[in-house]
Parts: sequence; structure tokens; C-alpha cells
Amino acid sequence: GTKEVHDFGKGMMPGEFVFVPKHADSAEDDGWLVGFVVDTNKKSTDFVILDTRNFAGAPQATITIPLQIPPGFHGNFVAM
Repeated sequence: GTKEVHDFGKGMMPGEFVFVPKHADSAEDDGWLVGFVVDTNKKSTDFVILDTRNFAGAPQATITIPLQIPPGFHGNFVAM
């Protein structure tokens, strides 16, 4: 197997990420990983969306939340 790492940068603390498939019948590596990353430098939190097929690349989207969400906050994705 191979190992891939996404570097969020200095002072960034990623939490638990959740897999979201692109389609109901997608392969286990065809989708996005979504999760919170605490920025200890700015005392804020980013909600980050990573493409599983370009894991080490730039995020697909980053939404900055002007608060620090405590480590351990997590969720689940359920297709409707």
C-alpha cells in the first residue's frame, strides 16, 4: 500500500474527518473527506473539504469559522 499525508501547516490541528462519497455507488476512494481543523495561531477553526483522489493537494474548499471548535467534535454523513 501507499501512504499519503495532507500537510495543513504549522499550528493547524486536524480533527476526525468523515468520508462523503461522490455517488451512492462510488468506490471507497471516490469522494471527499470533510472535517474541522483548529488554527491555533488565529484561534479559529476551518471546515475543510479534501478530494480523496488528490489528498495531498489543496483543499477543494475551506470555510473559516471565527471560533475554536473543541477537539473531538465530529459528525457523520448520511446520504438522503
